[in-house]
Amino acid sequence: MRWLLLTRPAGRGAELDLSGLSMDCVCHPLISTESLPLSASLREQLTLAASLPRRVFVSVAAVEAIAALAPTQLQLPAAAVGERTAGRLREHGCESVWCHPQVPGIAGLFALTQWESVSGHQVALFCAAGGQLPDRDRLDHLQLRLLPVHVYGRKALSPSAALLRRLRADWSSAVFSATSVALLEQLDALLVFDRPVAGQRQVDRRRQGRAQLVEELAHRLGDLQRRLGLRAIDAERDRALTLEIILPLGFLE
Repeated sequence: MRWLLLTRPAGRGAELDLSGLSMDCVCHPLISTESLPLSASLREQLTLAASLPRRVFVSVAAVEAIAALAPTQLQLPAAAVGERTAGRLREHGCESVWCHPQVPGIAGLFALTQWESVSGHQVALFCAAGGQLPDRDRLDHLQLRLLPVHVYGRKALSPSAALLRRLRADWSSAVFSATSVALLEQLDALLVFDRPVAGQRQVDRRRQGRAQLVEELAHRLGDLQRRLGLRAIDAERDRALTLEIILPLGFLE
């Protein structure tokens, strides 16, 4: 029987309604996020960000970091990657939030025509180090200059012994979720193990070709997913699994 490993960051999975899933779901965060300390250089960047026409929040973690570092900026005009991030900004009193209603991820956000209204200006991007940046050609087309401001960091979490035992025992039935490149990289590190196969030498899991991934942000994760040898769920081809997982959870961001 298939089972789902939900890898959202610590504190993010509890808000999801999993009652509609007909399969077993294991919520096991693989990373945690935390706000960075307010150094002199970060304070200077935040001061500049406050003067810009728009601030981009790449995740709920970015909103929480700014709430700790510079809470007054949560009321300034913003743009959000994903509806959940936009909703958190509105909860903090932000009345002007740009967010693509259909296309998730940073590419979808910067596809909005609203960016033409700030063409020629600089915009701040509240993110973590190593996060994805908007497409350079798109920024050039919009004549936008980007100010990346690293406001939170990520920390890898060790998997429990119980989870490792289940992965080794029931690998072929596992379906994984990953909401970011950082999570997918951590998932890959977790899954690098030699699996005993009866009558054969031990075989690395990436040569099995049986793993499946719920690509919650397909345009961000697609290239890395292919390099790691994980097979993505095709919503058109595998309708049963799509109905079982993606629709009950919604299109996760």
